[in-house]
Amino acid sequence: MKLRLLIAIAGVPRKMHDVFAKKTSGAIELIAFEPLDHTLHYSQSYCDRLYERLARNLKKRDQTLQEAELTRINVILLYVQKDKKSEMNLHQNFGTEVLLIPLPMHGILDVSLATPNQMDRAVNELIDQSRKAIKRAQALLSIIGEEVHNRDNKTCLLLPPNNYGKDFEKIRNCVQHACQTGQGRDEFRKCLDKVSQSLPKQREISRDYFVGRLKLVFRAPSKSGPRHGFARWEGKCHQEYCAVRGKIRFGSNYDSKFHYDCNITGKEGKCFPNCHGFKIIPSKRRHLNVAPNDNVR
Repeated sequence: MKLRLLIAIAGVPRKMHDVFAKKTSGAIELIAFEPLDHTLHYSQSYCDRLYERLARNLKKRDQTLQEAELTRINVILLYVQKDKKSEMNLHQNFGTEVLLIPLPMHGILDVSLATPNQMDRAVNELIDQSRKAIKRAQALLSIIGEEVHNRDNKTCLLLPPNNYGKDFEKIRNCVQHACQTGQGRDEFRKCLDKVSQSLPKQREISRDYFVGRLKLVFRAPSKSGPRHGFARWEGKCHQEYCAVRGKIRFGSNYDSKFHYDCNITGKEGKCFPNCHGFKIIPSKRRHLNVAPNDNVR
C-alpha cells in the first residue's frame, strides 16, 4: 500500500495560500494550515491554532481509516523561514511528532501591495520550493518509517522524551539537522546510527537496552509480545497532543500500542512525567509501562 503523505503549512499569507491550494489541488493533501502575515512571527498562539487544526484533522482520519491505512500515513510541516527565536515555537510544538521542513522563500512578500504578476511568481516559487522540500522529506521518512515500523523495539527514535531524559535532544537534533540541511538517506542513516551508538545502554542476555534518566532501563517487547501503550483521542485528563504524540513520531505513524517496560528500584522516586502532566506511582509498585508519548501506566 502506498504511503499517504499529509502536508501542514505554516507562515504563508492567506492570499498566497488560497492560490497555492488551488494550483496544487490533487497533487498534495493539505491537512492543516494557518495563514500568517509576512511581517509577523510564529507566536505561541499561532502555533497552538495550527496544532489544533492538525490534531482535529488527524482525528477525523483516525476514526474513518482502516488500521492498515493508518500505518501508511506520514505527516510533514512545511514552514516559511523566519528568525530562529520565532521558529523555536514551531519546533517546541511540533518537533517530536512531525517532520519540520523549512521553505527558503525569498518570494514571500507583502501580498496587499503585490501586482498579479508578482503574486503569481511568488506562488510558483512557493510551489517549486514545496516540491523540493517534500522530496527531501520523503527520503528521510523512508529511514524513519523503517525504524519505527520494523525496528520499533530497537530504535532510539521512539524513546519517550521526558521520561528518557536530556539525551533525547541528541536524537531530536539529529532529525532536525537532517531536515534543515537536506541530508540524503545515507548521510541521515549514518548520523542516526552514530547517535544511537552514543546513547547509554545496558546489556542483558545478548540485547542492549537504552538507559535514561534516573537509570531507568527501557525494555521494549517484540511485535509478538504484549503491548500496553495506547493513544486515546478522548480520556480523563488527556489532551489532543497526547493522542497525536501517541501515534506519530518524526512524521511516521507507529504502533500506538507500543510501550517500554521499566523497573523501579526505589531510588528513582515515585513521580514521573506523564503525557499531560505528572503521575505519582504507588509506593509498592516496582514496574512502569511508558509509551513513546510519555504516557505512564
